[in-house]
Amino acid sequence: MSDVFSSVGTVVAVSAALPATYNEAGYEALTFTSVGELQELPEFGAEQALATHTPLATGIVEKRGGSVDYGEVTLPIALTGVDAGEGILQAKSDSAVTADKRATFKVTLPTGEALYFVGLVRSFTRNVGNADAIAMASSIVSITSAVLAVAAV
Repeated sequence: MSDVFSSVGTVVAVSAALPATYNEAGYEALTFTSVGELQELPEFGAEQALATHTPLATGIVEKRGGSVDYGEVTLPIALTGVDAGEGILQAKSDSAVTADKRATFKVTLPTGEALYFVGLVRSFTRNVGNADAIAMASSIVSITSAVLAVAAV
C-alpha cells in the first residue's frame, strides 16, 4: 500500500504576528487564522543558487552551492470579503511601504503534519473576471525563513 495522500483537507492559515523563535515552540505559540477559500497551494521551498568557476588549466566547470532563496508562492483565493485569513493577507499587503509586511504561515496537511514559515506579503490583487467566473484574489508571498516541518502527533 502506498503512502500517497490527496491534498483535500489541507488547511493554510496565517498569523499577523511573527514567532519569538523559529522552532516548533515559537510557531505553535502563535494564533493562526485559516485562509478559507484558498484554491490551491502551489510548489514552494528553498532553492540554492549555483556558484561556478572554470579554471583555464582544465576547462572543467567546478560547481558549488551558493546563496539560498526560500522562494515564493502565489496564493489563489476566491474573494469573500469576510474571510479573516483573506483580511490578514490584504492588510499586510496594503500596509505602508515602511511597515513590516511579514506574516507567519502554517500549512496543515491531511496527514496532520504541519509546515511553518514566515513570508513577506508582497501583493493582494483582485480579478473579478467575466459573468461565468468566481471573483478571485491572488497574494504573492516571498518566503523569508526555512520551512519547518513538524510531524503529526
